[in-house]
Amino acid sequence: MFNFVHLEYSPCCGTITIYGGDIMKMIAVDSSNVECIGYENGVIEVHFHNGYAYRYPNCTEDLFNKFLASPSKGQFVHNVLKGRGETRIR
Repeated sequence: MFNFVHLEYSPCCGTITIYGGDIMKMIAVDSSNVECIGYENGVIEVHFHNGYAYRYPNCTEDLFNKFLASPSKGQFVHNVLKGRGETRIR
């Protein structure tokens, strides 16, 4: 028996991101440091222009919306997200 997963392509980063069995929708952002961001099941994922990508746990959807609205995505990562037990995934 085969299990099939529906995958969606993320054009902003050229990758498919699956977290906890769900597809995380990545959103391209206007930033010199951050390429795209996504949110799913309490996790914010950030892909940087330098090729690195991190997942930040214990985040709310409200926090993600503040991230989306922030004028500096790089400063938001440094001042708000960094230190939440992040994991480098790429």
